[in-house]
Amino acid sequence: MNNPRKQFAAATGAALTMLAALVCTLALPFAAHAVRSDGGEFNYGGAVTDMRTTGQTGDQIWNVLNPLSIQSFWPGQTDDVPYWQIYRGESITDSGQCHVERGNVVFENAVKWAGTHNYIGTTGPTKLILRNGGSLTVTKEHLRIGQANPATATVFLEEPSALKMLGGNLIAGNIRPGAIWMDGGTMVVSNGIFKTGSTAGQDGYIRINGGEVSIWPSTQQNPDIMNIGSANNYGSLHISGGKLSSRRPEPSVAMYAKLGISDSQATDIYIDGGLFDLWNERFGIGYWGNYPNGRATFTVDGDGHAIVYLTFIATKGSGNTGRINLNGGRFECSSGFNDHYYEGTADKGANTGNSRGVNFDGGTLALVRDPRSTASVGKLGPSAGNIVVYPKGGTIDVPSDIDGVVSAATLRKATGYGVSEITLTNPGSGYVTAPKVTITGGVGSNATAYAILNKDRTLEKIVVTCRGEGYAANDSVAVTISSATGSGATATATLASNAGGVLRKTGLGTWHQQTRDN
Repeated sequence: MNNPRKQFAAATGAALTMLAALVCTLALPFAAHAVRSDGGEFNYGGAVTDMRTTGQTGDQIWNVLNPLSIQSFWPGQTDDVPYWQIYRGESITDSGQCHVERGNVVFENAVKWAGTHNYIGTTGPTKLILRNGGSLTVTKEHLRIGQANPATATVFLEEPSALKMLGGNLIAGNIRPGAIWMDGGTMVVSNGIFKTGSTAGQDGYIRINGGEVSIWPSTQQNPDIMNIGSANNYGSLHISGGKLSSRRPEPSVAMYAKLGISDSQATDIYIDGGLFDLWNERFGIGYWGNYPNGRATFTVDGDGHAIVYLTFIATKGSGNTGRINLNGGRFECSSGFNDHYYEGTADKGANTGNSRGVNFDGGTLALVRDPRSTASVGKLGPSAGNIVVYPKGGTIDVPSDIDGVVSAATLRKATGYGVSEITLTNPGSGYVTAPKVTITGGVGSNATAYAILNKDRTLEKIVVTCRGEGYAANDSVAVTISSATGSGATATATLASNAGGVLRKTGLGTWHQQTRDN
């Protein structure tokens, strides 16, 4: 006959054993790693904050049942596996050290980092996806994407989702290469700098295919709101859809958006769709300090639309090159072009040691009125450098309330042959950031190109951003693709005559051309 007292003792012992195991796996605030490495759907109560797995065997879904306020929440993995940790449900607020150190993580809930050390990617390859209403809000210090060797890191935004940087810099590519890939949702950078690159040699990449990026003025002493490319690395911004805007409801003091900072080796902004709206800002294309041999290229192509207040081209340093390429779409500039540089409001004069210019190859430049000013003159003057018209020609649009003046140092058609096409012969692999493309060889000059990246980290294609000129028909031209992350991509260039370009004027405003087209 069964003894009830023994049955009760056995049951109680088993329960205590299970409870002890549960305490060991769920209640320790800094357990070595996550509670389990198998795949499945589980509940998360915040007792364990270090959620990193080792040897994870399937996707994990963690349902957050109640809003959590914890310290040093570290999701992800310690090794390289193809599986994900997915967080859903209620919010998580972390007031400790905020990391996604390595692995594959999805936030489908609201996560707030209110502590320090806001790092994505510190010990290995890292991917963070914000989707299905998920968000990451950072309220202290900077957010660094790509933080420590040997990590690389990418943050992906899908519709609807949100990434908010409130009071610090949002850096893609800090100590290691880093990227932001935005297909939808919203991104806000308030009182900080939206930037790529921070440490020598570490590339940064930002891709906007949809959604909206809002950059709000800085209250810091540094008046910059955007820096693309810095510290001897390659930085690039590609907008193919959606909107990036710093527009405020009321007129305000212009801040600075800079392409090519300090000793950056090369920097590109490529806009073939969507809207790039810096209506309030001074836009510097090449701002290298006292460093030489930099290249900054701003290209509008396809259906791209760009709006800026005042454009500076190749303003500092020496032996540097700054170019605007209008290959399609529309570029609106309300206060013209300048080759001076400023420290605060002090004009420090023009830099004469750099090469600068505007190239037309199918795009439109609109000389529009600045609503904050009574001036009715739109200028494409000597400060813009050489104005060169390539085979697809171009358009200068002068609205009815503008008296346009074209007084460029040189306004002419491109000469000789140029690079008309680049054919990708191998897409390569492993490119976390878009690689730098360099065109060398032949007797010509000024040919540039940009690599279009796929989400699977191969190259989709390479587009010619400027054909260059002065090449001979039988020149041998090489295309070099260099990257801090991927490898294997190869391409060849085709030359064609630069003849045939025509520059046209549209709009009801007047246009005074003070230099002659050849």
